[in-house]
Amino acid sequence: MLAPVCPSACRTAISPDVWRSVCCKSLDSRLRDLAWRIAHWVLITNHFRLVRWRLGDGICPRVGCKAIETMQHLLLECPFVRLLWDWFHAFVIGCTQWSISSDFVLYGLLPPVCPTWVRDLLLLFAAVIRRHIWNSRCRLVFDGDVWRAEDVVPLVQSDIRLRMEADHARLPDTAFRRRWRKPVVYYRDGFPRMKFGVS
Repeated sequence: MLAPVCPSACRTAISPDVWRSVCCKSLDSRLRDLAWRIAHWVLITNHFRLVRWRLGDGICPRVGCKAIETMQHLLLECPFVRLLWDWFHAFVIGCTQWSISSDFVLYGLLPPVCPTWVRDLLLLFAAVIRRHIWNSRCRLVFDGDVWRAEDVVPLVQSDIRLRMEADHARLPDTAFRRRWRKPVVYYRDGFPRMKFGVS
């Protein structure tokens, strides 16, 4: 696969590892588009609006949060999203040897010991969480809909379940098993919990 070339107007060079995560085959076009915007730091947060266009105050729109809404705050540091990443770490990853970092949340950078199929699943799960974080934020800003983290977790679970069912219908059995193979364990609610050791 050819690595996309960063436009000359871009101030920072983007590493090949970030491009690998942005262009991961397990992501659909919408998830890739969001990953591309994050990698280029062009996601329109309140801080971005304040710095670029002198609009607004740059404050996070979430209820009770008075921090500046940078991209890192939006996707990682806001108390709302911390609950989502804690859920992801506890119930999806299921291990304590690897902690979620800003490099993983923003760019999908994983420890080098991950097998490719585990990496692809983790990138897919994280991209789906980022998408729902962004969607809930946009609904709050544009429609006034207030979402709690507890409301977003079932949406993430449902989204991943639908992707798994679509892959099961679309892919031959061997390809499906290769993509969604063990150590994915299916629980009563049908949501996959990953168990593996990442050191």
